[in-house]
Amino acid sequence: EVHVAPVRDVLTLDQLNDEERWDLASMYSHLLKRGNAFFDKGDGKGMDLPYIAAWHQAPIHDARRENYRLNLQFFSFRRAANKIKYLAGSESGMAAWISDTTPELIAKRFHELGSIDIAD
Repeated sequence: EVHVAPVRDVLTLDQLNDEERWDLASMYSHLLKRGNAFFDKGDGKGMDLPYIAAWHQAPIHDARRENYRLNLQFFSFRRAANKIKYLAGSESGMAAWISDTTPELIAKRFHELGSIDIAD
């Protein structure tokens, strides 16, 4: 799972300026490429990673609107190249996704992938 947020606090996508929108598009493309390369099937090609991208924005009609920040939550239901992550009953009931690894190991793997050319 990866969480991404703009450096500048904004509530919604439409509040991003042109440069921030371009940076977001570039970052998102890199993230998808790294996601595809994350699980090695042994052939060095990775896989077309099934993923969920949850964009969170401030609600329109909420007195607490100013407390929200735009952010992206990106994750896959894969545990490995050949394993699907099935939710346990407690995960489904509490809307909590429990990973069988640590954020540090996932971040290390993304860093190991190095630079990903978005033109590939």
